[in-house]
Amino acid sequence: DDEWQGLPEGPGREEVFYVCQACHSLAIVKQQGLDRASWDEVLKWMVAEQEMEPMEAEPRKLVLDYLTKHYGRE
Repeated sequence: DDEWQGLPEGPGREEVFYVCQACHSLAIVKQQGLDRASWDEVLKWMVAEQEMEPMEAEPRKLVLDYLTKHYGRE
């Protein structure tokens, strides 16, 4: 789906689309293959070091769930 730059459908897709591509290409997201703990660390690092706006708890959980499901490793 071109509108979402190939992000699979599911809860959190819109949040990932807007949060992640605000600073970088979604290709970076798609190639990571991180487990949940690593995605969590990446989000913390982006807030602390890359000036990403902190997310409220529920949107952050949606983003973390989505990244883990679609771009995680088992």
